Amino acid sequence: MPVLDAGVNAVSYAWTVNGSPITANTRTLSIVAGGVYTVTATSASGCTGADAIVVSISNNLGLNLGQDITLCQNDPKPTLDAGNVPGGTFVWTRNGAFVSNAQAILPDSSGLYVATVISSSGCVGIDSIRVTIGQTLVVDLGPDFSFCPSNPVVGLQAPTIPGATYVWSLDGQVLPNF
Repeated sequence: MPVLDAGVNAVSYAWTVNGSPITANTRTLSIVAGGVYTVTATSASGCTGADAIVVSISNNLGLNLGQDITLCQNDPKPTLDAGNVPGGTFVWTRNGAFVSNAQAILPDSSGLYVATVISSSGCVGIDSIRVTIGQTLVVDLGPDFSFCPSNPVVGLQAPTIPGATYVWSLDGQVLPNF
């Protein structure tokens, strides 16, 4: 439970929550609900000081793993980080199977990764991210060869790969599409 502290030694303290008096005459107050808390402290000489604080209680940690990711097999793997939650418990799954209890992981295969974080105070954060790791393209034009300019031109053909685009170059210079 969070504890509010008036921050000053006094002979009396008057606490309220949302304008209603609380029967506490102590420097500190343990809170269990949200609201506007006010304390008025009175010194031995009768001087007073007061302060108010708004306390919001949320059971949601607001975990956000970001947008879904698509990458190629040889690309560097992104770090999936569930955030810094001191004293928190972390559980990562991929497609429902346990992966790790670490705060951050590197995805090793495609799937739906879900992070569940529980703080030491019992707040929970859950988010998911779909990681798609595509296969590396293998392009093979065959063995090197020579030809004579007076002979007919030899055609080169790249393998057909659905959805792929092709850029042809000669000695580092991009050739126009024909």
